[in-house]
Amino acid sequence: MDSRPTSKLLVEPAPGTLNNGHESTGTGVATAKATPVKQPTLRANFSWTLASNVVYAACQWGILTILARLGSPEIVGQYALGLAVTAPIFIFSTLKLRSVQATDARGEYQFGDYLALRLATSALALLVVAVLVLFSHYRRETALVILIIALVRIFDGLSDIIYGLLLQHEWMQRIAISRIVQGLLQLFCAGVAVILTHNILWVMISLAVGSAVVTVAYDIRSVALVRARANLIKETVRREPLPAVRFAPRWDMRTLQKLTWLALPLAVTITLGSLWTNIPRYFMHSVVGDKGLGIFAVVGSLMVVSSTVIVALGQTASPRLAKYAAAGDWRAFDRLVLRLVCLGIVLGAGGLGIVVAAGRPILSTLYGAHYADQAATFAWLMAAAGLQNAYVFLGSAIISMRNFSIQAPIQTISIIITTILCAFLIPQYVYRGAAWAMLGANIFEMCAYTAAFRYVRKKCEALTPVSGSPTSC
Repeated sequence: MDSRPTSKLLVEPAPGTLNNGHESTGTGVATAKATPVKQPTLRANFSWTLASNVVYAACQWGILTILARLGSPEIVGQYALGLAVTAPIFIFSTLKLRSVQATDARGEYQFGDYLALRLATSALALLVVAVLVLFSHYRRETALVILIIALVRIFDGLSDIIYGLLLQHEWMQRIAISRIVQGLLQLFCAGVAVILTHNILWVMISLAVGSAVVTVAYDIRSVALVRARANLIKETVRREPLPAVRFAPRWDMRTLQKLTWLALPLAVTITLGSLWTNIPRYFMHSVVGDKGLGIFAVVGSLMVVSSTVIVALGQTASPRLAKYAAAGDWRAFDRLVLRLVCLGIVLGAGGLGIVVAAGRPILSTLYGAHYADQAATFAWLMAAAGLQNAYVFLGSAIISMRNFSIQAPIQTISIIITTILCAFLIPQYVYRGAAWAMLGANIFEMCAYTAAFRYVRKKCEALTPVSGSPTSC
């Protein structure tokens, strides 16, 4: 049986036009009847998402490489510390609304609700970072780096909520273009800033400019295009009113409170996940300072090669998994999850094999002698990442079944394990100790997510009505 859902009327208009070149009016209604367009296939959406994630990750890696090659490990350490300090705060502020949007197959909330909540939480996150920097003992330059990175995350957060709207409509092409343009623009600006100034502050400012330009000039326009498509669908195949889609927050306090409580468990989960990622960096900074943290960050940066593909697969598959779950099509749901898990295992094993065989020459060629001595750490980090690739899709599947609470206890225990292992291993083994701590936590998570997926999957199937109508777990 074909696992793809039946075709729907999906129109992807270019600016000023709707499908097949029909001009749109000021309200976005077509002046001629549009021709139905088949829903993009999972393969096409994955191709766009993978391409954008590869380019974007390559650009972020390029920025780190420029800092390592033309700067110093200390500068890389400042950059890594800024990311580590701001990440948990801003990741919590997102409430992972993009996933909530993408899996909102029944349209429980409007885009204005998601936008209003994102604006409020982003402002609060910026305030928290400012207070943290004010009362910290960071050097002035490091404090400014942290604040500028927080500003970058503000713009990225606005783009992210628009991506959620596009994901809901499975319009990955426009998300891909946005990320590709942003990555290339940031890489260009950062490269120019490093060459001309050799100053980390100007590099951070260039990143903020790159994010702001793409958000304002391109992403906000996506909302208008989605509105045009919705209006066209209403005129051609539907007569009932459609929810308004415009770049304007909807300040309904009761709705925002309900949405917050819905997303809060997921926000806690991803924040704990961010803490898990950054706890080794906090310990590393306390033991070996900016330089040591910079070396560890550079060695670990190559893990994005496999994670880029994994993230692309997860982002692409989540809306489709949500639709299968909502329709009660568990056969298609299970088949897609199995395919994703198997691919994750293959990618993880392949990456580990490459690093074990050629880790030292890879580090020496890309970054230089400062980093080549950590080939063993590189291999252990890749082992941790490879193990994570095998089970991360189970978490995506759980979210697709609209269960946002079961992952928080898993992440909490994982953080406790990571903290304990870091406290014992990093002071004695430094770089390898951090990698071993991450590997140990991933072994626990693999077992926990397997059990959690089986529990939620069984519960959801039991709750699915015989008619196959949408249900929530």
